[in-house]
Amino acid sequence: MQNKQNRWIIHVDMDAFYASVEVLDNPYLKNKPVIVGGTSNRGVVCAASYAARTYGIHSAMPIITAKRLCPNGTFLPVRMQRYQELSKQVFNCFYQITPHVEGLSVDEAFLDVTGGKLLHGDFETIAWKIKNLIKDKTGLTASVGLAPNKYLAKIASDLDKPDGFFYIKPNKIQETIDPLPVKCVWGIGPKAVEALKHLQIHLIKDLRDTDYKIFKKIFKNRAQHFYELSHGIDNRKVEKQTKDKSISNEQTFSSDLTDLKDMNIQILYLSEMVAWRLRQQNLKGKTISLKIRLSNLKRLSRQLSIDNPTNSTATIYNISKDLLNTWFKLQYNPSVRLLGVEVSNFNNNSQLNLFEAQADIKSNKIDSVLDTIKKKYGIDSLKRANLINIKRN
Repeated sequence: MQNKQNRWIIHVDMDAFYASVEVLDNPYLKNKPVIVGGTSNRGVVCAASYAARTYGIHSAMPIITAKRLCPNGTFLPVRMQRYQELSKQVFNCFYQITPHVEGLSVDEAFLDVTGGKLLHGDFETIAWKIKNLIKDKTGLTASVGLAPNKYLAKIASDLDKPDGFFYIKPNKIQETIDPLPVKCVWGIGPKAVEALKHLQIHLIKDLRDTDYKIFKKIFKNRAQHFYELSHGIDNRKVEKQTKDKSISNEQTFSSDLTDLKDMNIQILYLSEMVAWRLRQQNLKGKTISLKIRLSNLKRLSRQLSIDNPTNSTATIYNISKDLLNTWFKLQYNPSVRLLGVEVSNFNNNSQLNLFEAQADIKSNKIDSVLDTIKKKYGIDSLKRANLINIKRN
């Protein structure tokens, strides 16, 4: 049993990306516990510096818990526009080495460097070249893994963090992965780990030595997939980077919203942010979705698809507001913790009737003026009157 393709894959994982960007912009924070996710008690941790992780803080932890663990930590709001700016610089480094880049998020990607040996040197040299290029261009560090496939490259980058490099050679595959816990196998979550623990399967070696019939009972139709991963086999190709399938913005409030007027103001703000991002990427969408999280943490969503794709702030706002107002009228004193607006189903082809075209032209003119000012003076340089007191998430 072996990998069918002779590939060389690099996995790059930026180190505590959001927190590292904050330290980059404010060197005073170096080696201090930095937690990104918000300053109120209502949000969750999006990123924690390595200094903060020593307190037991991790992503998705409630901010209030993180504050209890590290009361002297520096808690900062998410600055997504800044992170995306640095992410573009990082990905530009990737494209200097290979066109075969599969982005997993703003701070993580696979690179197929199989064909780069003649141009850039041996594969280990290429990996170091990427690390150094990122550092030189952005001032940020990355952990890099090199291996014959995606799965092993992902494991490799996790084996030497932060600012590390790990190379899994073809003749060292089982030697490297056998001692690792089964949770390192891509796709095996906490529930599966617990189930395997009851069968005395703790390490990848234990998983590899398990009878295939037991594999079938545990993993059912995914048995073959996990059986191959336990042997270090993964024949998936690196899929080239594609555009986002959706663009969204959401806001968690420091105190629950109960007034519909306040909610509509937030929806206007979120719609403006989403529309701005759509226009920066020259995208239009046909499906507008509203996300709501109640005070009891119950999540729900409403959506509407339109015939003609849009990136107009007015259109996205009006639809999102109608979705919100329709939902609100059917509730009894709802208490809202979070609101979000999302646009998806991208398609830039539209056929407007005369009335729609005139309204669209007027809306586009307003958006165009606002965009020009924001590009020149910053995204918060000009605000609608009823958004003066709204702070960007």
